[in-house]
Amino acid sequence: NGQVTVPVSKEPLGGNWEEGEQYQVEIAEAPDSEKNPPMPLTSTLTFSSDSTDYFVLSGFTEPGTYRYLIREIVPENTGDVTYSGAVYSLVVTAVQQQESGDSPAHLEVDYTLTQIRDNQGNESDTQVSSADFINSKGTGNLNLTKVVEGTTTESTFNVQITLNNASVNGKYGDITFENGVATVSLAGGQTKTASGLPAGATYTVKEINVPEGYQVSYTGQTGTITAGETAQATVTNTYH
Repeated sequence: NGQVTVPVSKEPLGGNWEEGEQYQVEIAEAPDSEKNPPMPLTSTLTFSSDSTDYFVLSGFTEPGTYRYLIREIVPENTGDVTYSGAVYSLVVTAVQQQESGDSPAHLEVDYTLTQIRDNQGNESDTQVSSADFINSKGTGNLNLTKVVEGTTTESTFNVQITLNNASVNGKYGDITFENGVATVSLAGGQTKTASGLPAGATYTVKEINVPEGYQVSYTGQTGTITAGETAQATVTNTYH
């Protein structure tokens, strides 16, 4: 009848994880499944630490394609935890093999596992060997500073911040994000702060529409938001 075993891992990042905290991952029939797929004895895995568990699927009795989705269960009250937005597509194929020599007729079962959304909820299309879910806890800040050298000017400069987390939307301190991206207008000597960003998010800063005559350099152009800390990114424009 065939059996497939799908590894699932949970990893917490940042912050202080309390003893007894639990997180759940579920498997369910995909809306586009051609057949009603058999479900495991346990359709929900519970994690209380950085660990790996398995969904075990059996009971495939007919040839065909069986489709599932695997995702984390996000509670209504998430507290200071940023839950994984990852979604995985599990496709099980069952093929009837005819009797051959000493091998009797049997149903051969195999599967592919594809990440269709990453941990930040962005669209993905990556074949993987394990369904991995990463949560982060707590928040941190990012200071963005503009320095102008070689001239005196009251002009402002536009700097773009790009996070790897498309779920960051709205105003975070001085800075407003849309789908994880913000454009910040800064004058020389000015600093603006994005506060309350989810721990574990990575960022890149880049000046856009650089005025003629200026050379741009960066300190702390890329980095990762750490719970309880403030990262610093400085963009320097030197006039020649």
